[in-house]
Amino acid sequence: MAIHRERPGAADLAAATCGGCGADEPLTAETEARIRNWLAEHPQDLFALNTYSLDQYGLTVEQLEPILAECLDTFDIELEGTP
Repeated sequence: MAIHRERPGAADLAAATCGGCGADEPLTAETEARIRNWLAEHPQDLFALNTYSLDQYGLTVEQLEPILAECLDTFDIELEGTP
């Protein structure tokens, strides 16, 4: 099992709001520019690609699904390697 979430693209940023911080206001152009700049300066593979597997830790998807269910549902995260 791997938790996979793509970095936000242009459409995600354009539609983003600060809903998670209690405000329901669209991002300003300045804030969007700052986010884009940060993403450009901090690519996901900056220090090489990291790969983790449940096998490394003696775990299975079936063991973790109930524990992570609320988080996976809330943030619409898709588990890799599940049917």
